[in-house]
Amino acid sequence: MYRSILISCVGKYVAYVINLASLMVLARLFTPDQFGSIACIQIVFSFAFILAEFGIGPTIVGLNKLEPKDRDGLYSFTVCLGLVIGILVLISTELIVQLFQNQNLRAIIAIASISIPLAALGILPQAQLQRDQRFIIVGIADGGCELVGTLATLGFLYFLDPVLSLALRMPVRFLARWLMLYSFCGRTEFGRPHFGTKLSAIRQIFHISSYQFGYSFISFFTNNLDATLVSRYYGASSLGIYDKTNQIIRYPLILLVGAVSPALQPALRHHDQNAQTIEAIHRIFIGRVIWVGVAGGVAVMMGSSYFVPILLGRGWDDVQPILRILALTIPLQMVVATCGSFFQAMNRQDLLFRFGVQAALVSVISIVIGISFGNLNSLAWALVISSYINFFQAYMLLYGKAFKQSPGIVFKATAFALMICPILYAVHALILKPSP
Repeated sequence: MYRSILISCVGKYVAYVINLASLMVLARLFTPDQFGSIACIQIVFSFAFILAEFGIGPTIVGLNKLEPKDRDGLYSFTVCLGLVIGILVLISTELIVQLFQNQNLRAIIAIASISIPLAALGILPQAQLQRDQRFIIVGIADGGCELVGTLATLGFLYFLDPVLSLALRMPVRFLARWLMLYSFCGRTEFGRPHFGTKLSAIRQIFHISSYQFGYSFISFFTNNLDATLVSRYYGASSLGIYDKTNQIIRYPLILLVGAVSPALQPALRHHDQNAQTIEAIHRIFIGRVIWVGVAGGVAVMMGSSYFVPILLGRGWDDVQPILRILALTIPLQMVVATCGSFFQAMNRQDLLFRFGVQAALVSVISIVIGISFGNLNSLAWALVISSYINFFQAYMLLYGKAFKQSPGIVFKATAFALMICPILYAVHALILKPSP
């Protein structure tokens, strides 16, 4: 398993380096207001993509057998669903404009609608490569499409409006990504998918994929409600600042969790839902992840005033205070983000869905309260509180229901680590506090 994780990390880090370089270049060429408009479209796209994927990707990773006709039928199903949803997004242009209170979206919603079927083309090839633990190839595809998309944006900038140039980055990226994934997935165990007529193949995996879809749907709603409300009530410029803050916060998460999580499910499926073995692996794993999360949280908190100007350039100073607050969530997010793979390893997607519902309720209440205070700092503190509550909820379910053990095992093992970031934040705030 650890070899798979190492390979996954190498593959993902290739993409992350290119993504970071892209962020540094684009943040210097576009304003927070322009990024805010694109952030709105990315929310719409992410929602549409979850509908198009329908939980099929993670389900394919966990399968032991898939007939060619079923594979081709699932491939056609995802692409057709992507086309239908893309059309629905285009039809819903006015509704989306009213939702975000942003008139600039009319010109770029069509671009987002084209991106959805292009992204759907890559769902099955990516899942097959991840299932076969070909993480280097997936990482190369992610990095390659990021590079192609950034270069295309720079080229479009010479003769198109800046917002249109940024928006066109989406379809270019997903087209390039599909071409790379599709060319390599022919060597996977299930083979390269083709368009088939057996759309009824979805019935065979519907029970599992529906729970996975439900969890992804609810997670999307809670993860994007804050950005949607920021856009509606604070404006595109504030959303641009908030979006870039979250993007920086995600780097410590994706450097470990984003690289490790794809390797966990295919590696753990060989243990045949043995609760004792999987729990032992989890206990060792989380003991290491939590300290890496603490290190990442402290680094972001203490170093925000140094690396924000380096990453984003001038005009992004408002990112720093929000970043320091949200850094408190990094250890919690790192731990909770890996829970899904262990629920899946125990074939308890129903518990994963249940956690999604509970976490959504807590997050929605926290976000609404945070937004009502009228500033991004209050919203950030509300998200910190909800992260702690959701951490406890996740492990009450994973240990109490899936592993049939006391969740106190995890709470005792992580208590000291989770106290470090809040203590250092308080100390750091006192140091930064101006003298009267």
